[in-house]
Amino acid sequence: MAHAVLIDFIHAARGAGVRISTAETLDALRAVDLVGYGSRARLRDTLGMALAKSTGDRQLFDETFERFFTASRMAALANASPAGDDSTTDTAPPPPVEGDAGTPTGSGGGSGGSPQPTSALGQMLMQGDPAALAMAMTQAAQRANIGNIRVFTQKGLYGRRVLQEMGGEQLDLEIIRREDGDDPAGRALGDELKRRRQLLRDEIRDLIARQYLLSAAQANRELREEIIREANLATLDEFRGVEQIVRKLARKLAARHSRRRRVEQRGLLDVRRTLARNIRHDGILFEPQWRSKRIERPNVVVVCDVSNSVRAYAKFLLLFLYSLADVLPRVRAFAFSYRLGEVTGLFRDHDFSEAVGRTLALYGMGSTDYGLALEELAALCGDDIDHRTTLIFLGDARSNYSEPRADILRRLGERARQVIWLNPENAGRWGSGDSVMPRYRPYCTIAETTRTLDDLERVVERLLKRA
Repeated sequence: MAHAVLIDFIHAARGAGVRISTAETLDALRAVDLVGYGSRARLRDTLGMALAKSTGDRQLFDETFERFFTASRMAALANASPAGDDSTTDTAPPPPVEGDAGTPTGSGGGSGGSPQPTSALGQMLMQGDPAALAMAMTQAAQRANIGNIRVFTQKGLYGRRVLQEMGGEQLDLEIIRREDGDDPAGRALGDELKRRRQLLRDEIRDLIARQYLLSAAQANRELREEIIREANLATLDEFRGVEQIVRKLARKLAARHSRRRRVEQRGLLDVRRTLARNIRHDGILFEPQWRSKRIERPNVVVVCDVSNSVRAYAKFLLLFLYSLADVLPRVRAFAFSYRLGEVTGLFRDHDFSEAVGRTLALYGMGSTDYGLALEELAALCGDDIDHRTTLIFLGDARSNYSEPRADILRRLGERARQVIWLNPENAGRWGSGDSVMPRYRPYCTIAETTRTLDDLERVVERLLKRA
């Protein structure tokens, strides 16, 4: 049970914003196995050293710890865990239920011929052992999976589940039986059990409320990220923290392809060179030799329409690509609406928001002309495009009925490794009105509708694989 509770705490800490890896989780489990749950301060310091890596993380960690490891939960863990036996414990047991002093009070219990509870939960309630009651409640909450609570309206459902796991159904039957009986002492015991059951329900309600506050943070964070990933890029400026999510996706892709590149750079085992190299070791293969394999990092030339209709898509594509600097170090960026210009230096010398603002101010005005943009692109970097170059165009290919100059795209495509066209419009609209997408489509290696972050991630993943 103790490890399951600790895993729930780590989920709650992640939901609060503490960055915790799988390795750090394992370190925390091993550390807690050593120090136990006997001392709340010692547990907090131990987990803090294993899980919090910065001042900000430590503040979030401490706040989550205080909400999660209540006195009742600590008492339950200390009694349940073999490592919890600690004479220097600073874990105070929860306050006893009103009227408890270790023995039943009132007409419902006591010595002599007074009736005693028959249900297990009733006996526990009348015994007045707060540590045992807290441990039973924590174990029941674990069996009821209260860590899965996600919405406020589930609190009543999980409260009933916890009470049922503690034996609430048998207690209810006993209370009904005693209330319907003729024995005054039995009815008095039923009244006392009913009162203590309500106090227990209050404790369970508080436990569920605390768990909801902890679990909902993680659930809301995951739900929000899922919504942002699937939302139309044109609407994402209304959301906070979108740039962090884009960079997070980019880091995942970069890590994945960096590992792949390290393996590919090593190449295959060269058996002949390995045997020759290890003759001096009597044939024991201490020094394996690998066939060298040259991995060419691609040159990427990205051309973005930054007119009003598609500027939001261009912003997030550029953010995505420039966040992949480790695996895509050679990215040249061009922007246009009526006229085209290179903005690589802006993104190199300024933070991203300022670079976007300057790009829009310089190239985001005027009537879109794709043919003129292609002419200027060929003049500016046509000679630099070769078999290592991936050309990425982002735009709706609506050229205001100007000449599209598809012949230039054909010539550039013949020189490039691949041409990728990302169009925010549904493919069913390509060719309607002033769209010249059908004129460009034959010269593109990939032409796809790209409206969401998921679409962008999928396209960039394919780009990295082909590289």
